[in-house]
Amino acid sequence: MLLYTNMDNESRLKIYYYRSKNWVILNENLLVLAMGILLIGIISFGLGALWQGSKTQKAPIVVDKNKSAFADNDTNIRIDTNNTNNTNKISSVANILYIYIASKNGTSYHLPTCPGAKQIKPENKIEFTSKEEAESRGYKPAANCPGL
Repeated sequence: MLLYTNMDNESRLKIYYYRSKNWVILNENLLVLAMGILLIGIISFGLGALWQGSKTQKAPIVVDKNKSAFADNDTNIRIDTNNTNNTNKISSVANILYIYIASKNGTSYHLPTCPGAKQIKPENKIEFTSKEEAESRGYKPAANCPGL
């Protein structure tokens, strides 16, 4: 590489300009190809975003004031509307009792959302309304169940 120490700035700029111009002329085909690929990618991304936006229009959220916040088929709570005493009463609508599940053949109890509880066959499931009830029947909390 030549050292341009004895030249003024204007001469240096001219040399750099002509070198850059020659490089562009020599690599014109590659530059056109790279710019074409870049433009095709940008256009494809934009068209894909437009197409997905028109395809996935979401329905508006509707709030129904007549429905309860707790569903009967929720996995970790059960609504007991037949309970006449006021123990464990959360609202005036329903008594919420947490359920714990154990196996007839096992020694641990689980929350219904626990992976271990999902492996218990339906015919072997035992349900408890409290931790105390499960422990009084000889079951202990499952070590792999988060939340116990």
